[in-house]
Amino acid sequence: FSGSTTIRYFLPTESPVQLYVLDINGRVLKYRNIPSTVIGWQEYVLNAQYLAKGVYFLNLATASEMITRKIVVVD
Repeated sequence: FSGSTTIRYFLPTESPVQLYVLDINGRVLKYRNIPSTVIGWQEYVLNAQYLAKGVYFLNLATASEMITRKIVVVD
């Protein structure tokens, strides 16, 4: 993606959410704590203006689960 992208996720139970953007070496470049999110579909807009083009990892953690996805920033 380029510029920004929308991250959509579903919460089956009310839970705080932690979102991390990591570089290829596992360093945390961005951290967002979203306290007490309600049940249902949620969205978070990720702004990539501060990221150079390349491969990154997005970690989404709740009280019961952690999901990791690869993301690619292009010009």
